[in-house]
Amino acid sequence: MAASVSNLRHPFVYSPPEQSQFYSRVHYSKDYDVSDVHEILNTLPSNVSISAQSPFVPHLVLRDHIYQFPIISNAQYIVLSPDESSYPMGREAFDHCLDTLDASFFWEPVTDRSYIKVYRRR
Repeated sequence: MAASVSNLRHPFVYSPPEQSQFYSRVHYSKDYDVSDVHEILNTLPSNVSISAQSPFVPHLVLRDHIYQFPIISNAQYIVLSPDESSYPMGREAFDHCLDTLDASFFWEPVTDRSYIKVYRRR
């Protein structure tokens, strides 16, 4: 148990401590309106496939097709947050993806709050 806690406090690869330290209060707190995010996620149709950033996947899991972004495959919606970790992408690549989606003819923004962005395939 001590070895596990030690590895969580000092991981071998860099990740923000709040991501791996599940026993810490910081791990569960967000700097945005979580209830608003839940409302937005609840408006997504249950019969469509979705590609979502890892923090949102558990809230969307009861559907036939869910992908962890950056895998898009045949997803009809993409759910992202600039305020969350960009894992498994680097921040620069993630920001480039957001810019590309904003300018894309193939994706239209459904929600564009500063803390959550939802895109629908045209």
